[in-house]
Parts: sequence; structure tokens; C-alpha cells
Amino acid sequence: MRRFTPGSAKVGKLCLHTIILWLGLATALLAQSQELSHIATLREKRAFDELDDYCRHCLVESNLPNAALVEIATSWLQARTQRAVDASPSERDTLWNTLAEVAELAGRAKNSPRGILIAIQLAISKLAHAESLLQDVADYAEDDRSLQAARSLLRTSLSELNSIASELEKRLRDTYQKSASAAKASGWTKTELESLRRNLALQQARGYRLQALSYAADSADRVNSLGLALQSLAQLSKSTSVGNEIWEAHVERLVCLRLLNKLTEARELLDQWQDEDLPPEIALKLHAESEQIEWSVQAEGGSSPQLQADPLLRSAERLYTAGKWQEAIAAYDRAANSFAKAGDEQQRFRAAKTAAAVARALGNDEVASLRFRQLALDQPKHAEAAETHLTAIGLTGILARESPEEMQRFEMLLQEHLEIWPRSKQANTVRLWLGRYWMSRQQWSEASRVLSGFDANAAGAIACAVALTDCTLQELQQLDSESPESDTSRILLVERARKGLQQVLMDSKGRWSREWNDLTRSAALKLSELLLHHSTGEHDNARKLLSAALASSPKADASWKLRASELLAEALSRGSHWSDVLRIVAAAQQIDHGLESKTTLALKRHQADALLAMGNRDQALAVLRELLDLYPQDGNLYESYVLILSDSQQDIELREALLMWQQIEKQSKPAGPRWIRARQARLELLWRLGEGELAEKLGQLTKLLYPQTIGSIRFDASSLTPQ
Repeated sequence: MRRFTPGSAKVGKLCLHTIILWLGLATALLAQSQELSHIATLREKRAFDELDDYCRHCLVESNLPNAALVEIATSWLQARTQRAVDASPSERDTLWNTLAEVAELAGRAKNSPRGILIAIQLAISKLAHAESLLQDVADYAEDDRSLQAARSLLRTSLSELNSIASELEKRLRDTYQKSASAAKASGWTKTELESLRRNLALQQARGYRLQALSYAADSADRVNSLGLALQSLAQLSKSTSVGNEIWEAHVERLVCLRLLNKLTEARELLDQWQDEDLPPEIALKLHAESEQIEWSVQAEGGSSPQLQADPLLRSAERLYTAGKWQEAIAAYDRAANSFAKAGDEQQRFRAAKTAAAVARALGNDEVASLRFRQLALDQPKHAEAAETHLTAIGLTGILARESPEEMQRFEMLLQEHLEIWPRSKQANTVRLWLGRYWMSRQQWSEASRVLSGFDANAAGAIACAVALTDCTLQELQQLDSESPESDTSRILLVERARKGLQQVLMDSKGRWSREWNDLTRSAALKLSELLLHHSTGEHDNARKLLSAALASSPKADASWKLRASELLAEALSRGSHWSDVLRIVAAAQQIDHGLESKTTLALKRHQADALLAMGNRDQALAVLRELLDLYPQDGNLYESYVLILSDSQQDIELREALLMWQQIEKQSKPAGPRWIRARQARLELLWRLGEGELAEKLGQLTKLLYPQTIGSIRFDASSLTPQ
């Protein structure tokens, strides 16, 4: 089996991990309110007492709507859980007991459509509590209070999660029978409920896996609980989504297979995922499991020649298997020193790496990071040196979330990696992390410099190209504000980003990718936006790219298909392919998805343009009127509608247009661009309607009150005659 790269050793601090995963889901499902932002700030500062006072005030004394109260209660539960996990043993019990207060204070919010989030977070907090208790369990003695308390919490949490899962299934069935707008009015969209169901299945699996760990390794209870965990994960394997929760489920599945001693099946899965372009944290976790699985394979019956030959390694493995991890670390260190003296650099590296992995398993990320880095620097030419150094970087990145000082070390390690291993298999991942580091600080040119050196033929190339494009768009925006006349710089920036995307989307013969996935589809959108909005005469290339991507992606996410359809309609409009525009818009309208307002507006605008160009003026006006009912405050839309009316030959429509231009003028900044267009149109329409005297008076008034517009507005009748 190939080693899974990049990575760290076994994922530790499982209770923290549970909270962080739920945080990601909650952030996606809850709107970002001012209250939520303030809570996040207090939590980041670890000002927990102030956070408690603020949340208590919001839930008890404020008049916030139920949706906001759900946000606050859920965030408060997360913060209190985090605080309990991080607390000293003497404080934990008191802090865990405070969770019930939050649920009580949430009151009416719990019964609102989105109140189910509070119930889910409470159940997950109980999982975290159980995990923390299991860390204190020395053996499986039935009179162990921590063990019994953990089992009780797990039973309660799993019962609650299973009940919530049943409720979610019912809501989903109801949603499938409703229109997108009706479903959204009920408090949830279909997409949100499906995402929630996937995350809930993952939490159920984790609960069963924790329940398994509360029983001895050879017990029927452990085997049964792990089987239930795998059943929950099987639901996720059928999902067409490729979100982060699916990869988290893959990691969870590997852990369960390892605990069941199904090592061959686990290794086969790892081989399948070896070449996937994974999120960095998922890659770290998969590598952690690959290390544990490989050592378990070698430990089975003393199958490793090294284990048979070296008593120190055998001793270390026995200590590790017995759960005596500190002693195991010391034994692996002694084995590494022994191999070094014997000149066996390969086995020295392996033993030292395992010692670091065990430190990681204990949850000591700082020590593990230092060990992994030093090992890589000591043997920089070793085949696994770059991978091991990347593990150190990943662990430092995790530490940097809690400590600003570690962020500087994180950046230093990224730079160090590119200096020592610039062409390693991990280099693209490092470039991506370092690029995102600079992007988070809005240092776009520095980020672009790092990202532009990516290897188009290595894993992570697509993510680098997409990030490079994001940087380029920011640089273009910066250039527009600082040097609007700098066309040469703009061309160079666009060409760099375009070249990067084309490298990962085209084969050697210049054909578009035939392996469309989420990453390549995202890259296709980025490249299309560059071609349409930042290049000249490239609409046909954008059309070919988007047509290929859409044709090959029938199961793609609905939001991606809608955005791709919007851009394709724009490209077709630029080329005057009007019948194709109508075909694309009609296909987009069939997608079962609650259309976002911007997407709806853009597609309908393209439809109206196509109808007008094909001579179907009345149909175009009908489409625009429908949009105006939805978006009455959209000035551009209003102006498009009245422009068509202004081109009429019928007095009744011209007078309607005259009134509408007057309304536009009233709602625009005096003497501003839109105001000038509206005043110009009013003058023209008055002349065309035979009301020249009124036009003359309006023109004189304009010159008197707004002399700065004299060069921008045509006042004489001859210049106002329509062409």
C-alpha cells in the first residue's frame, strides 16, 4: 500500500473536532447577523464571561426575531462546549452542567422552524462531553464512574440524534412535495435540509464509534456499535455531494474499519483516495489513519521483519497497543537512536516518525509538530521528508487558530518548505496554503507570486489556479482604483490567471477537460468570468468552455449549473446566438432549485434581450415587467424596460415612458450619470410627442439649475431626432 500523503498522525482531541465540524455546518446554515459576529469576536478573545452576559441578555431581554435567537443560542452552546473541553478537570463538571441553561433560555426559539438546530447542538455537545470523559478512562472497569457517565451521555445523545434524524426525513418528504418558494417559506430549503441530514448522519456515526470505544476491544458491544456507525456512514456514501462532510465520513469509515481490524479493506480505500485533490485538513487526517493502519498491519503476528529483528521496536509496538503512549514514545525514540548508530537511516526515520505520530495521538500538537519538522530537516533527502515536513505545517496551522504567535511560525514553515523542497509532490499544497495566508492579509501580489509557481501536472494544481485567479481579480480591482489607465498591467495580470486556468483545464492537444468534477467546474467558471469580463473578444472561447462543462456535468450541483448557464447565456448574447440563449434560459428554469435573486435576474435579462433581438418586443416587455414586480428597486432593470418603451411608435407607450423617465430622474442623484440619461430621454420624448415648448422650458431650466450638465445633454431638437 502506498503511504497516504500529505499528513499528520492520528487525529487527537476528538471532542474538539466534533465541535469544529458542527461550527462549520452552523455557520453555513445560520445567517451572519451582527449578534453572531459579536459572539464570534468574544469567543476568539476567550472572553467567555462577557459572552455569557451578552447571550443571556439577547435571549431574555431583547426583542430579536426567532431566527436570530436560534443563532445566538446555538453559538452560545458551541462556546460553552468549547470552554468545557478546554477547562481543567476540576472545572469541567460545573461547565458541562451549564449547557441546560442555554436551552431553557432559548424558550420560544426552540419551537421555531429552525429551532431544530438548538436540539442538534445540544446532542452534539453531549457527544463532546462523553469524549472528554472517555479520555479519563484508564480501563474498562464497570465501576468506573467516568466510563458509566460517558456511556449514559452517549445513549442519550444517540437517542436524540436518531429522533431528530426521523424528524428531518419527514421534513424532507414534505419539502419534495412543495415548490422551492413554498419550501423556503417553511423555514428550510431542500438544499439546507439535505446538508443537515448528511451532517447529522456523520454525527450519528461518531456517536456510535465513541460508544464502541467505551467497551473493551474484543467485546460484542464494541463490534455492534462499530457496525451501527458504518451503517450511518453508508447513507453518506450514496450521496452525490462532494462537500467536506463526505470526506469527514471517509475518515470516520477508515477509523471504524481499523477498530474492527478490517485492515485490508481500509488499505484498499486509502489507495482509491491517494490521487484525489483533497482539502488540506482531510489529507492530514487520511494520512494519520494510513500510518495507524500500516502499523496495525505490521503488528499483526509480528509480520514486519523490523519488528521481528529489533526488540526495541517490538517493545514500542507492545506499549502502543496497550495504550501506554508516553512509554511508547520513549521506546520509539530509543529505537530511532539504535538505528542511527547502526547506520540504518530508513528505519531511524520510520521509528522517529512513529514517535511523533504517537505524540500527535496524545493531542500534543505542538510537540508533534516540532518532532515532525526536525525529522524532516535532519534527513531532507529521505523520500518521506517533504511529506513529514508538511505534517508539521498542518499541525502548526491547527495551533495557529488559537495562537497568533503560531501564525508567524506557520508562515515561516511554509516558506521553509518551498526553499528546501520546491518540486516535491506536496509543493502545490504548500503554495496553496501560503497563498491563502497572504490572501487573508489582503497582500494580493505576494499571494499571486507564490501561487503562480504551481506545477500544473501535480495534485492541487486546480485549487492553486483558482486561488491565483481570485488574487488576480483583487489585483485588477486595486489597479482600477490606483492606476485606471494602466492597460498593460491589466493585460499581464489577466493573461497570467488565464494561462494558469487553461493549464489545468486543457489537455496537451488544447481540448477542454473531460474529467469534470467540483474543482474543474469551479475553475471553468473562473476562466469564463475572466474571458467575459476582463478580456476582449473572448466570448466564443467562453461559450465553448461552458458548453463543454455543462454537457459533461448532468449531476453537478444546481447552483453551479445555474451560474454556468448564466455565463453561457451572456457569452451567447455577445455572439448574437439568440435562439441558443432562449434554449439555455429555458433549461435553467427547469432546475429544481430556489433561484438566487441575482441569478434569476441575470437569466431573465438575457431572455428579454434575446426576445427583443428576435423581434418579439411584447414578450421581452412582459419578461421585464415580471422582473420589475420582483425587483422594483433595481434601477438598471427599470431603465432597460423604459428604453424599450422609448423606442415605440405609439404615443401611449411614449407617454408611459416619459412618466417612467421622470420617476427615474426623481430617484437619481441630481446631475449624476443616470439622472443625465433620464433628463436627456425626457427632452427627446417631449420633442417626439410634439411638445417642443415644454422641451424648450425643461432645457432652459436644466441649463439654469445644472450648468455642469451643458456639455453632457443635447438640447436642440435636431440632435434629439431618433436615428
